[in-house]
Amino acid sequence: MKDIYFDNSSTSFPKAPNVGRAMGEFIENGAFNINRGSYEGAYEAGSAVLDTREMLKDLFNCPNSKNVVFTPSVTYSLNYFIKGFLKPNDHVLVTSVEHNAVMRPLVQMEKLGVEFDAVPCDEEGGVTADDFRAYIKENTKAIITTHASNVCGTIIPIEEIGALCKEKGLVYAAFCSSNDAYEDTEAGGYALSTEIYFMYAFECAFNILKCLGEPAEHYKFLAAQMLEMIRNKYWNPTAGIFTSGPDGSVAFKDEVWETAGEEGAVWNIWGIASEEQKNLIMDNLEHKIITPYGIPLMPGHLEKTHLARSVWTVYTTGYAVAAAELGKEELLVTLIAQQIRNAVFNKTFYEVYNADDGRAWRWPAQTWNAIGYISLLLSGVFGLKKDIEGIWFEGFIPTVLSEIRIFNLRYVNMRLDVFSEGEGKIVKMTLDGVEVKKIFWNLQGHHKVKLICRKED
Repeated sequence: MKDIYFDNSSTSFPKAPNVGRAMGEFIENGAFNINRGSYEGAYEAGSAVLDTREMLKDLFNCPNSKNVVFTPSVTYSLNYFIKGFLKPNDHVLVTSVEHNAVMRPLVQMEKLGVEFDAVPCDEEGGVTADDFRAYIKENTKAIITTHASNVCGTIIPIEEIGALCKEKGLVYAAFCSSNDAYEDTEAGGYALSTEIYFMYAFECAFNILKCLGEPAEHYKFLAAQMLEMIRNKYWNPTAGIFTSGPDGSVAFKDEVWETAGEEGAVWNIWGIASEEQKNLIMDNLEHKIITPYGIPLMPGHLEKTHLARSVWTVYTTGYAVAAAELGKEELLVTLIAQQIRNAVFNKTFYEVYNADDGRAWRWPAQTWNAIGYISLLLSGVFGLKKDIEGIWFEGFIPTVLSEIRIFNLRYVNMRLDVFSEGEGKIVKMTLDGVEVKKIFWNLQGHHKVKLICRKED
């Protein structure tokens, strides 16, 4: 029997792919101390730390990378802050659904004269900035909150609370990973990718409860509400693309608009863009943004880093899927050819490439980036789709790839050999000679799938 782990809010198991391997390699081959030696290994380790500081500085909008402090965990960080910043007679506000990593050190600090009040939440764990306003005292120094409760999943409005802290001159400590830390914190506060993941979580909750025969419509409503908000708040008609931050944030402004990280893919794969928005995005990408080496993230930025003016194969998949759905054969082939050229030129699969010359930036032999090439074909060319019932194909087979085949595609307890007939959009699918709309998940054994394709006149 396969064990399923549900205690991730405690210990985070299993770790992300390659974490164990990377730690093992560091311990066995490169556990060098930085700033203590003038040899190559020490310099490499020091460079990795400095690069990480710079990336974290940019992520959290710090004025200087010296402001970045590494700790073994968020719990350590909270203890450093609570026990280092707060003094006797100081007053702190928290929520009534606060994490133990906040509450335990605060209870300890009570013995040293630090006061705190837990602002009551409503029946669903919600709380507003006005709720906090009523508890502020003359000696209030800080507000400390989680971004999302580990107990009930309620999202705390950190943007509103942050604005209140700015108004009252208080320090705000929000421990989370979803704040996009724009300069204008009153207008920013959230990232497009985060909002999309919340929407997807509501959709998953709906499907799970529906399968269990439990009331589920509330989560369907929440997912639809999130979609409407995303389309209204994150769509920049001037830039012709979804932006990383919502309307009013620095990322949204015309002079620095950008599409960063996962947004490059999920706007299409998860149905964020309307048909009109999808066509505008693709036209913008095809005629204004694409370089000979791919579609760069943050194309509005002048600086060149592994995040700005860079090409990521994994994020190219979203554009390839959209190109296939819209029948843009030339663009689809171009996107695939560009990524193959980048890998061949650099002699392995790198995570990220320079958009202006195709040279690899760093991080060679990336397995997850190699999977990006597979997804360009599976999700882009073949248009592999899935839901809780099964899988199907609705892609676009270009002329130059008309002979492409898939053998032993594994899904649950089945193995599929997939063949195409013709070129263009996939208009019909057969399973062992019988036309089907979907291949259901409970199928077993080895089967043949034929995809009938046709180009529009």
